[in-house]
Amino acid sequence: MSPAFPNLTIRPNPIGSGSRFVLSIRGEARTKKKIVVENYYWLGEEISALLGAFFGKLIQNLGHMQSGSIHHVPMACDPSATHDPHRLPFNSEPRKPNGPKLNLSEAAGIVEEYVACRNRSIPDDGFACIVRAAEFYRIALESFHTRPDISFSMFCSTLEALLPLREYSEDELYDPSLKSILESVSNHCPKGDAMARNLKARLHQIRRRVALFVSDYVPDTYFEEREAGVQGLVAQDREDLISRIKCAYDLRSKVLHTGDRSGRWYLQHDHDRSEIGSGEPMLDDKDLKKTLVGSLTITGMERVTSTVLRTVVAERLKKRDASQNEEDRPANRS
Repeated sequence: MSPAFPNLTIRPNPIGSGSRFVLSIRGEARTKKKIVVENYYWLGEEISALLGAFFGKLIQNLGHMQSGSIHHVPMACDPSATHDPHRLPFNSEPRKPNGPKLNLSEAAGIVEEYVACRNRSIPDDGFACIVRAAEFYRIALESFHTRPDISFSMFCSTLEALLPLREYSEDELYDPSLKSILESVSNHCPKGDAMARNLKARLHQIRRRVALFVSDYVPDTYFEEREAGVQGLVAQDREDLISRIKCAYDLRSKVLHTGDRSGRWYLQHDHDRSEIGSGEPMLDDKDLKKTLVGSLTITGMERVTSTVLRTVVAERLKKRDASQNEEDRPANRS
């Protein structure tokens, strides 16, 4: 993987158009016995998405330059996605908290893990979840300026795509009221145990699971290393953050299930990278107003999602390194 530079003999790229790099993959040698149409577009799509998740940046795949003996013209990058690098923390300095340096060598581990997973005969469902979440995250960043309501929903979908990585007990998933109802069904209804099990199988509790997942994967440094320039317009602590994630998920469900975008403008505008809205929106719907004020701005949702993704990737690479060290350790001899 190498940086790519603009041609010095033509007009340079406009300011803010982003950096470019080239990924080279050595494919299998061609044989004369069969005709093979080489197409590795999906590889560029997935690796670029993983790099975006690793760095917390918008990284887009511009397509092939060469495939076998055939040369291609890369696509042009849409400048609308990166036209305001000062507002968007994912297009400027290293991320906070715990963001890696902006150097491609830092991402060697995640690329190696991707190649290793692709070469395994048995699919790695856990890593597949990370790749899918990274792709959702990129879609959210691409839509940030042009379709903020879609971007907001895709940040939620990114978190949801990671849920299979963590199992939760019934005590964590069900609040006391719901647990009491299930116990009543089990104890007082004919075939109550079977009915309760059936109900539990249908209670996906996605909203609650997303909140629990965020709580598990947001480090304490999230509340110490800030990206916002206004201290008062941020999630103050873990309890406040989780409450706002639940409100954000309620808004996401309303958009997807009803198409109602009322009041979403309140979350599209921020001040100096603020994570929560300033003031109150002028709306007649008091419940919607309360939910909007209790939610996160689109910038706040981006920061939560980026932090969770980086933590998940770091956890994956840590397990990978531990496994490699275990394999390299000499066997004990009796």
